[in-house]
Amino acid sequence: MDNIVQSSVVHNLSRRPATVTVGPFVIGWDPTTDSRFVNCATPLVGAAFTPADVAELVAAFRRIERVPRLEYVTSCAPELERHLLDAGFAVEARNEYLTCSPRTLRTPAGPPGVKIGEPVTDEERASVVTAQHAAFGSDRVAGPDDVARIHNAQRDGGVLLYARDAEGTYLGGALATAPWTDPHPAEHGAPGPASTGAGAGAHAVGEDRQTRPRPAPVPWSATNDVIHTSAEFQLMAYSLVE
Repeated sequence: MDNIVQSSVVHNLSRRPATVTVGPFVIGWDPTTDSRFVNCATPLVGAAFTPADVAELVAAFRRIERVPRLEYVTSCAPELERHLLDAGFAVEARNEYLTCSPRTLRTPAGPPGVKIGEPVTDEERASVVTAQHAAFGSDRVAGPDDVARIHNAQRDGGVLLYARDAEGTYLGGALATAPWTDPHPAEHGAPGPASTGAGAGAHAVGEDRQTRPRPAPVPWSATNDVIHTSAEFQLMAYSLVE
């Protein structure tokens, strides 16, 4: 399962507007944003690593003027962390990822007064992305480039759902990337700070799963929500300390 999820990470980064392959790594980046969450690298499954590979990766990030940063399932490249730390990287986050299949999925009851829906207008897309930014500690308001990125993801088969209260405040969102050849789409839930913590993101994921069934097994990630799981693992984020 770890290799399946890491392969999904590689594939998702390869769908960025621009990609760079640097030895055993792939960098996925977007010329329209300097967001560290959009622009990052990940190792290829089954690759071996040397300090020289890491140095070449840093140089490639410098050429595209982005912060050197990686996200990957650590069990798929256990020796890589030592090279990263030696090169001046630091652990940015340890994200617990959860997996489930149609058999094990349990959809929690939606919080009272919360509407789950799929944005169909640019205004709705901008509102849900702004809520997702807030969930990651940013007060940046979504702009035209963010809207275009989401629109393209939806066009390519991805699904974005929002959680919105009765007053129209966007509480968070959940993005499902489009299936690929394996296929194992990844769900990314980002309940915003206005969320009650009562499972809005998980409810959105569950509703999407019910209305758009996909083959199992499926990697999922959830933030501040409870989803019945069949496995658990860590996806680490590392960034270079300037």
